[in-house]
Amino acid sequence: MPGQDEVMKLIIVSKKDDASLNIFSHLLCYGYKEISEDYYKRNDAVIAVISEDSIFADHIEKKIEKDLNIKFDSIIFASRHSSEKSIPALTAHTPGNFGKADYGGKDGELCFSIPEANKKAIQKMNELSTENYTVSMEATHHGPLTDIPSVFVEIGSSENNWRDEKAGEIVAEAIQSLLDLKPKKRAVGIGGGHYCPKFTEVALKTDIAVGHVLPKYVEITEVNIKKALEKNSGVDLVIMDWKGTPKRSDVKKIVEDLGYEVVKAKDLL
Repeated sequence: MPGQDEVMKLIIVSKKDDASLNIFSHLLCYGYKEISEDYYKRNDAVIAVISEDSIFADHIEKKIEKDLNIKFDSIIFASRHSSEKSIPALTAHTPGNFGKADYGGKDGELCFSIPEANKKAIQKMNELSTENYTVSMEATHHGPLTDIPSVFVEIGSSENNWRDEKAGEIVAEAIQSLLDLKPKKRAVGIGGGHYCPKFTEVALKTDIAVGHVLPKYVEITEVNIKKALEKNSGVDLVIMDWKGTPKRSDVKKIVEDLGYEVVKAKDLL
């Protein structure tokens, strides 16, 4: 059993999520051993299998820290992704809500991001993915709310995809790669659509890691910009999808007045 002086990574699997259970079955191939009911350990990582849906598991790390008498420094959620069009996709993003919390978490509250995890997950899934799946970052959205840096790595978008063994294998390998992250330049992204094509390109083609993303469909206000900056776990620059940002000049001025460099995504690509 781990001791209270150890700091470890936490991987969350939900029993209510077919994609999560699919990913879990492949994670076990990396040598995780059961240490108690619903808890598995390998080196400096613990997998916790929870009963609730991950997006509603606010502060789940606190319960698990109490159960195991250890501390965690970050959370990786193995999860399904849903969309109306049911396009096969492998995605990664930071949880949080810039507005109303319709799908878990709290209104107007964000988790701390792990920009390097977003980046590496996208890179690894892109490297391993078959042509059947698109790979993309997503804008910040949904719960749960946690107190430590968190990332979702997902299989989308239909039941067939969630149960696709190859997709589960790919996402498990991507998650396993996140246990060893190298520091990168960290950025907040502003603008564009939900699937963040510009910021996905930045993740794949530059040395910059994007954490929180404020898409064009949320209120890009000074309040929300400040939230993203404060919860990004460090910010070296702010990247704007220039054409995809409403009132772009006003937004640029807000960011610069807060003391941050603004770069257009197209100038990085």
